[in-house]
Amino acid sequence: LAFCAGEQQEADEAAARQAWERLADVGAEESPEEASLSLCGFVQQLLCPEANNMLAGRAEAERDLDEPLTSYYVATSHNSFLVGNQLTSRSSAAMYRRQLLQGLRSLEIDCWDGSDGQPVVTHGNTLCSKVPFAEVIAAIAETAFARSTLPVVLSLENHCSLEQQGEMARIMKAAFGSRLAAAEHVARCSPNALRGHVLLKAKTTTKVPKRKSRSRRSSSRNDGSAAEAGTRAVCQEFAELIGLRSTPAKQFLVVEDDEQDPAAGWGNRISSLPEQDFVAVAKEGSRSPRLLLFQQICAVRLCRAYPSKWRTDSSNGDPLLAWRAGAQHVALNLQTNDLGAQLHMAFFHAAAGSGSARRPPR
Repeated sequence: LAFCAGEQQEADEAAARQAWERLADVGAEESPEEASLSLCGFVQQLLCPEANNMLAGRAEAERDLDEPLTSYYVATSHNSFLVGNQLTSRSSAAMYRRQLLQGLRSLEIDCWDGSDGQPVVTHGNTLCSKVPFAEVIAAIAETAFARSTLPVVLSLENHCSLEQQGEMARIMKAAFGSRLAAAEHVARCSPNALRGHVLLKAKTTTKVPKRKSRSRRSSSRNDGSAAEAGTRAVCQEFAELIGLRSTPAKQFLVVEDDEQDPAAGWGNRISSLPEQDFVAVAKEGSRSPRLLLFQQICAVRLCRAYPSKWRTDSSNGDPLLAWRAGAQHVALNLQTNDLGAQLHMAFFHAAAGSGSARRPPR
């Protein structure tokens, strides 16, 4: 007990005594104070829940989940399907199982048209292999709430035709059913209220390459092209499932002078910004007006940070830069166990391992 109080700094004497009595070799005529502790018992004492300060904070962390979604950091991965580098590695549904069981709550899925009419997941325009979209969704449905019941965000990079978007919608409806959270529900909910739900993050329109037209007639065919050049409409069946609407970064950082509430209309919207933006802000110093602007906006709007496109080796930068600026979803290449990934895993493990951590007040 002296070791618990002196070395372990255990303030709860009753809990320390209870753990000691459970693990000590107490004889019939011995008191707990006189009992000996074997090496095995000593190791068990160091590893028991009573000695783990991280686990001790779990109950408090679980209770503090009734604020808006903008109030929490979320464990997030980038290109979650890749086993290795960004150019030639294998895509695998098993990566989603692994990351969900590690406590991740926000995952990315790059969706492309499959040759057989079924959508696939891959890093487009690279030599990375493909995995069926249905296989990925099945893996997520299987393990989404095995580690935590907090909501899972699926960031969908949609490059599919209208027909295969419809197939994606059918696959997700069949797998998740009533667990899919509608946009109007997301806009007014906290993590606690969204427990057991899946939030789909996607754009309501997607960019497509501009094509040269050989005639003066419109080159738009039955491919879902919108009236605006360079965009493609999203299938209605797919759009109805979107819980978090992806919004351009240029809108995220703009607050009009006459705008009374910068949070208005942003309850179910999120913007993605590259790693370079946060590095640039960090270089300006802690008193930088731009850093303060980021922090003020992130206090009321959701932001996702993602790695530089030049990190083809699936390396990571310093996630602390984006967290410091206020970004809630800081996506990392967690298939690489470098310093950035280790900081990420340690941070969320310290936050009770639930994949969510309370942001400090602005």
